[in-house]
Amino acid sequence: MWRSLETGGPILKFSLIRGSNGLAWGVADSLTPLYFFYRFGVGADSLGPVYALARFLSIFSYLLIPRIVERFGDISTIIASRLSSAFLTFIIALTGSYAIAIFILIVNRLVTLFSMPIRQTFASSIVDPEETATAIGISSFARMGMQTAAPTLAGFMFEVLSLTSPFMVGSVLMALNGGLYWHYFGREEKQS
Repeated sequence: MWRSLETGGPILKFSLIRGSNGLAWGVADSLTPLYFFYRFGVGADSLGPVYALARFLSIFSYLLIPRIVERFGDISTIIASRLSSAFLTFIIALTGSYAIAIFILIVNRLVTLFSMPIRQTFASSIVDPEETATAIGISSFARMGMQTAAPTLAGFMFEVLSLTSPFMVGSVLMALNGGLYWHYFGREEKQS
């Protein structure tokens, strides 16, 4: 699987981080169209263009990545993205305005999509080049496994707690994800 315990440690840490992110996004994002339907009376057909717009705008944000990473570092940028997403996700749950919720949803998607290439590049830096596929594969398995279980949990929260509870729980998990990045890899970045 991996060649040494030296490589296995970072892969396991990165997998834990990716798993927590999968759970966070799975809980907070999986039932977003249903939330918007119940809360604001709009269907998924209204959200399709919103998601498309966020993806389109993210293309331009990728031009900023090299400068931001050069100034703040991979981990600090990822942590800032996770904490921003946590805050924005929490705000979606609190807003009573459809227009504000849509705006925040777009900004949140931009923040999330922005950190994706940074995370992918970081993953390749924690292991030897020939073990990058293993690191990505194992950590993706952890992420997808948790993300697969999350909609059931989010649905349960919708029914038993409140419509906003998946967003609130998801935002806490996103902040935890940022904390895990700092705990496992952030201190090393500060030292270098």
